[in-house]
Amino acid sequence: PRKLDLPRPEKSENALTGEVIYIDNFGNLITNIGSGDVPALKETGPLEVVIKGVRIEGISGTYFTGEIKQGAPGPPPPVAVIGSTDFLEIACYMARASDVLGAGVGERVDVRVIKK
Repeated sequence: PRKLDLPRPEKSENALTGEVIYIDNFGNLITNIGSGDVPALKETGPLEVVIKGVRIEGISGTYFTGEIKQGAPGPPPPVAVIGSTDFLEIACYMARASDVLGAGVGERVDVRVIKK
């Protein structure tokens, strides 16, 4: 075993800024934002995840999003989910999020409270 020095997300009052640290075999974008980083932020209001200018509303409990319609044109919308690694992931149902978003390792990811 070897200890990895992962970059820590930057925290502010209403946001977390992290980055993609790994792309898994399904093309999911694994970030350095852990599940323990999110709860305090979640208490201040509804959240959005932003990557490459794409806004994802909320953090889902599943990789599937109900917004997908069979045969709908275009790529499936991305979803943000806490994955089995206990880190925030960006995924697309039945597609590679890395390809759909054109994102790779080192890509900036923001989790922030939605301003109303």
